[in-house]
Amino acid sequence: MATRTISILTDDFDGHESESIATVRFALDGTEYEIDLDEANQANLRDTLAPYIEKARPVHTATRNGRGTHRTVIASNAGTIRKWAASNGIDIADRGRIPNDVRAQFSEAQQ
Repeated sequence: MATRTISILTDDFDGHESESIATVRFALDGTEYEIDLDEANQANLRDTLAPYIEKARPVHTATRNGRGTHRTVIASNAGTIRKWAASNGIDIADRGRIPNDVRAQFSEAQQ
């Protein structure tokens, strides 16, 4: 007997299927959240939060090596991270969640 596994990417906000689903991370009141959204809902979330982010200031946190970093309210666009990873020889999937170590490398490279 053979088993066939099919992954269907769905938007956490409205439940529709899409090929453009990516994980968006954000924080509020000290709690970090992740949500899988298509491009339109990613843009909607960013547009909704933009006036607040514009007035906010980055939070500095210590890293393991003791240097401070900036944490942003919304994680960078998955497409941007995937392009950066490809240009830096890091192999990641075209869809789905981006591994935390790749996000960390991307964040470190932006400083």
